[in-house]
Amino acid sequence: MKPLLYPVLLLLAVTLFPAGLSAQDAKEQLAAFQKRFKDDAYGSTYYEQLFSFDTDKGDFGQPVVTATETGEAQFLCLKKKAVFQHYDFFNQFVKFKSFIRYEKPEQRYVVMSRKPYERSLTDDNIFFDDSKVAFHTFNFNASGQRGKTTWEKEYRDAKYVTRVFFNESFPVSEKVIEFKIPSWMKADIREINFEGFKVEKTVEQKGDNTIYRYVARQLDARKSERNAIGIAYTHPHLVLQIRNFTVKGENVAGFRSTQDLYDWYNLLYKKCTNDPAPLKPVVKKITDGKTTDEEKIKGIYYWVQDNIRYIAFEDGYAGFIPTKANEVLANTYGDCKGMANLLTEMLKIAGYDAHYSWIGTRAIPYPDHSLPAMCNDNHAICVLNFKGTTYFLDATEKYVPFGENAHRIQGKAALIEKGAAFDEKKVPVTDAGFNSIKTRAALVLNGDKVKGHVSVTFTGNMRTDFHQYYQELPRHEQDESLKELLQFRNGNIESANIKTSNLKNREIPVVVEGDIDMSNTITPIGAEQYIGFDIFPKQLNGYTPDSNRVAGYDFEGILTYDDEIELTFPANQRCTDLPEKLSIETAWYSILSSYEVKGNKVVLKKLFSFKKDMLPASALPGWRVALEKLKVFNNNVINILKK
Repeated sequence: MKPLLYPVLLLLAVTLFPAGLSAQDAKEQLAAFQKRFKDDAYGSTYYEQLFSFDTDKGDFGQPVVTATETGEAQFLCLKKKAVFQHYDFFNQFVKFKSFIRYEKPEQRYVVMSRKPYERSLTDDNIFFDDSKVAFHTFNFNASGQRGKTTWEKEYRDAKYVTRVFFNESFPVSEKVIEFKIPSWMKADIREINFEGFKVEKTVEQKGDNTIYRYVARQLDARKSERNAIGIAYTHPHLVLQIRNFTVKGENVAGFRSTQDLYDWYNLLYKKCTNDPAPLKPVVKKITDGKTTDEEKIKGIYYWVQDNIRYIAFEDGYAGFIPTKANEVLANTYGDCKGMANLLTEMLKIAGYDAHYSWIGTRAIPYPDHSLPAMCNDNHAICVLNFKGTTYFLDATEKYVPFGENAHRIQGKAALIEKGAAFDEKKVPVTDAGFNSIKTRAALVLNGDKVKGHVSVTFTGNMRTDFHQYYQELPRHEQDESLKELLQFRNGNIESANIKTSNLKNREIPVVVEGDIDMSNTITPIGAEQYIGFDIFPKQLNGYTPDSNRVAGYDFEGILTYDDEIELTFPANQRCTDLPEKLSIETAWYSILSSYEVKGNKVVLKKLFSFKKDMLPASALPGWRVALEKLKVFNNNVINILKK
C-alpha cells in the first residue's frame, strides 16, 4: 500500500486493512529473500520515494519550485536477530514533516513511534555544518519479523533534490522512484549508470501531471568497503534538472544550461561583500621585498595555505555563500569557499587577474557542467590567469607548489566567475610518472654483514602527501618518522645518519637518505648465503582487496614506485639462481621487476605504476593474481657462494 499524504489518514488505513500477504506468501517471500541475500541480516521488501512539486517564494524574493517527498520502506528480518537504524538526512533546505516507525506483531502494522531521534552531524567541533540525521531503531529478534517507516519531507527549493539513488545500505527487493511533474514545470530526469541494471521506466499522463515511474528489483546493499569507488560512478541514480516553470503567467528560468547554473552560483557569490581594507596591509607585507610577479603570487598563495586553517562549514546558504574575505582573515580559518574568496581578493589587491571558481572533486563523476545541476560542484578554488597560463589555486591543499594541482581536482572543469559571463576550464591531468616515490640503494656484502646507503625521493603529489603528513607531526616525532621511513616497515632493517633535502621548500623534491644495515636478512647455509634485499614493502595490505570484495578500488591517485637496489659482493664469490622476471601490463597498472648480475653486483629494478586512479570491479580478479605474483617476487632471495 502506498503512503498517503497525511499521517492521520495513513494511521486509519493501516488499522482497517491488512498488509495483503497471506501467511504462506509471507513465508515464501522470506525464503526467497534469505536465498537471494544470504549474507544480510535484514532487507527491504518494498521501498518507494514519490516526489511532487509546487511553487513558493525563495529566500531572496525570487519564485522557486518546492518539492515534497513521501516515502515508505518495509523491512524484513532475515536472521535470528537484526538491530539497525533507518535514517535520512535533513538541513536548512530539507525538513521532515513526518517520519513514523511501525511494527507488525501480527497481521497489521502498528505505529510505534511518530518522532525519530535526531542528531547533528557536526564532528567534535572540528567543523560545523547544518546537516542532521533523523533515524528510527529496529530491534528484530526473530527471522520473518517485519516493520516499516513512512516519511514526508519538504524541500524549500527543488534545486536541492539533485540525485536520487536506487541502492540503499541494505538489500531491496523492489525500489520505486516516482516524479509527478506538473504541466507548469519543464524538467529533465537524467538516468545515470543504468547499464547492467534492470530498471523499468513508465511515463503516464494523469490530468495536468506527467508521472515518471522507475522500478528496480533485487538490489544489492551498498557495501561499505575500504577505498571503494564512489557509488555515483557505479550505481544507478537519477538527477532531476528543472529547466523552467511558470508562476502567475511568468516564465521563470531553472537550470536549462551552464549559464543558468552559473547565474545561481553568482547570485549567491555576490551576497558576499568583502571589505578589502584589512587585506591590503597583509598583502603589502607579504609582497614587500619580492621583485618578480611570480614571487609575489607564490608568496600570497603559500601564505594562505600556511596561515589559514581549513574547516568545513555549512549552515543554510552559508554552505553556498563564501565567508567574507576579511572575516576569514580575522578568524584565521575558513572552508573552501572562504579560503578561495580570501586568496582571490588578496591576488586582486596585488594586481593580478584572479577569479573565484566552482569545481567538483573526483568524488563527483560528472566531468563538466553540461549537466547543469547542483550535484556538479562541491568545492571552490581560485583561478589565476598569468602570462598566458591558467593556474588552479586550491588554498585548502597545504604544501601544493604553485603550478601543480592536487589529484582530487585534476581533470575536473572549473566554472570561473567573470561577472555576468563565465568561463570553464579543465584542470590538467598529470601522468603516473610525475607522482613518484623513487628508491635508490647501494649495499655491500662483507662477511655476514649487508650495509649501505639508501635515498628515497618524493615528487609531485607524493611530495605534497609527504609534507602534509610530516609537517603536521609534533617535532619530537618527526625524526623517528624519517628513521622508520628508511626501514621500509621491515623489522630486519636498521637506519641511521638520516639527512633530508630542505623540507621548508615545498617546490623541490623531498629527499630522505641515510645508512641502513640489512645484516638480519642474511641466512647462511653451509658455504652459501641467502639474502633478501628487496626493500619494496612486502605487505601490500593497503592495496589488496579481500576475497569477498564487491566494489572496485579507488587508489586515490596515480603514481609510480621506482626502485633500483644494487648489492656488491666480494670478487671471490658469485651469485646463482636469479629469480625470474615479473612483467604485468594492463590498462590500469604495470609491474616490471627483475634481477640482473653485472660483474660482482646484483641489481634489482622494480617499476610499479598505478596508471589510472580507479580499478573497476571487473578487473579485481586480475588484480588479485597480479598482487600474489608480486608478493612472491618480493619474497625472493638470492644465493651468494664462493666461486
